[in-house]
Amino acid sequence: MKKEIKLHTWPFCPYSNGAKKLLNERGIAYTDVDIFKNDDLRYHLDSR
Repeated sequence: MKKEIKLHTWPFCPYSNGAKKLLNERGIAYTDVDIFKNDDLRYHLDSR
């Protein structure tokens, strides 16, 4: 069973950029969810 990888990223975050670089280098598919452009999602993640 293949699992979906979903990254909640921020354009200026070195950890987000490093994770995307690693996945791209290894040819692993993922969904990039940019929380910088999504205020509602960013608020939801902050409230956890």
